[in-house]
Amino acid sequence: MTVNIAAFSLHRYEHFVGHLAQAGALARFYYAHRLSTDHRRLGIAADQAVNVFLPAYLAGAHMRYAPPTDTGTCYDFHSALWQAMVLRRWRPAAVLQTVIGYRVEKLMARAKRDSAAVLAHAVTPYWGRQLDLEREEWCRLGLDDRGRRWTMTPEQRRQYELADYFMVDSRFSRDTLTDAGIAAGRIFIVPPAAHVPPSPLVPAEQPADGVFRVLVVGRLDPVKGHRYLLEAWRRSALPAAELIFVGGATAATPAILAGYDGLYRHIPQSPFADVAALMRRASVVVLPTVCDGWGQVTVEALACGVPVIVTANAGSADCVKDGVNGFVVPARDPDALAQALETLHRDPDLRAVMAAEARKSAAEVGGWDAYAARLLNIYAAVAPERGGKRETAPESVT
Repeated sequence: MTVNIAAFSLHRYEHFVGHLAQAGALARFYYAHRLSTDHRRLGIAADQAVNVFLPAYLAGAHMRYAPPTDTGTCYDFHSALWQAMVLRRWRPAAVLQTVIGYRVEKLMARAKRDSAAVLAHAVTPYWGRQLDLEREEWCRLGLDDRGRRWTMTPEQRRQYELADYFMVDSRFSRDTLTDAGIAAGRIFIVPPAAHVPPSPLVPAEQPADGVFRVLVVGRLDPVKGHRYLLEAWRRSALPAAELIFVGGATAATPAILAGYDGLYRHIPQSPFADVAALMRRASVVVLPTVCDGWGQVTVEALACGVPVIVTANAGSADCVKDGVNGFVVPARDPDALAQALETLHRDPDLRAVMAAEARKSAAEVGGWDAYAARLLNIYAAVAPERGGKRETAPESVT
């Protein structure tokens, strides 16, 4: 049994395709990335790495020099080109695992003609739900949404129809799929490992200045929920406290930050090593998102021994034991965010206990070798067998 993997962007796949190759399960990895991301870097054979890189470079240039109002339009065009180029180099395998959302519907149809099982990796919640929540946030901010597309394309709808099975990162994502009418028995939950260097993150080292530091990592986009945290921060008015945003700006960033001058410090998108250094000095890491299929920063914070506050609309809430290694609060709820911040601010002993629990829970997540082992179990469960397919997926794969 072998699997083809197709991902227009890497989406963490570079961390585990080598494990699949070592197990003899990888047929080909079709992807689009810089030329330096070759088979040696991925840990696979030269004929297994099919880097259709041109569309990735074109998309990067498009976004940098002529950014569209709707980034989805840009990626639709360039991933469609990538899909056409991949089909010219296609080789059948028993299973196709592909990241949906980009233009992959023709790859899925080709795999089905080859009698392969199609495993759709939904790295976001159900796309219709994601778009609905994004549109609501744009409306709340009064942003001009002309030129933006708030409905799924026919190609995206077709991808959900073509999939035999789905793989998601979290229960939150699974629930958005079942709400859309997809049977739970077709969905595998496979939480990602922490995509960090081979050595573990260095544990937190709280500075001696006594400042309560709150760190948020992620681009300043309406759906990421920064404005709800800013309102919580203003209401709390915590003494000896600092709010730090790390992440790239978007066209909506000025509207998100409007009216909150002087309450935060913004650091543009930074290398992982710099973010990890900030994380180790943080008192708490917050993910105030309105909709996120996972939220890798949560696992990274836990690995540093830093308590977290996440919303129930973050997939990584699956890693948070409420009141033990952090807090889970409702999305779009400044009062709940403020209460969690105030609790941690006034109780350094609780922060210390949560920090110890954070390190324990991060160790439970496992590495990419364990993640690859879960995938091998899935492939064995879904691959065509004696003329048929198994029809159900478990709650999660261990």
